[in-house]
Amino acid sequence: LLGAGGMSDFAVDFTKSYARRRPDEPRSHYSSRLKFINALLKGEADKITDERIEVLSHCYSNVKYLSNVYGKEIMDMLHKYDPEIPM
Repeated sequence: LLGAGGMSDFAVDFTKSYARRRPDEPRSHYSSRLKFINALLKGEADKITDERIEVLSHCYSNVKYLSNVYGKEIMDMLHKYDPEIPM
């Protein structure tokens, strides 16, 4: 989950609502969503709100695990931080 950098490479603030695991969320999906949030925080830092992080992270799970498709802007953002997400 954390990669070579360990915890120092992890920017997620676990006090934020976007970092909480949903009751129905499998642990594997949660850890994948946290990795996405971490990449998003590193790439967008001061340009993104907590609300947007939360929405995008749930869109990410919906696309990755439920095959949902969203508009181009959202799909491009998801793909930017996880190249496995189709364009």
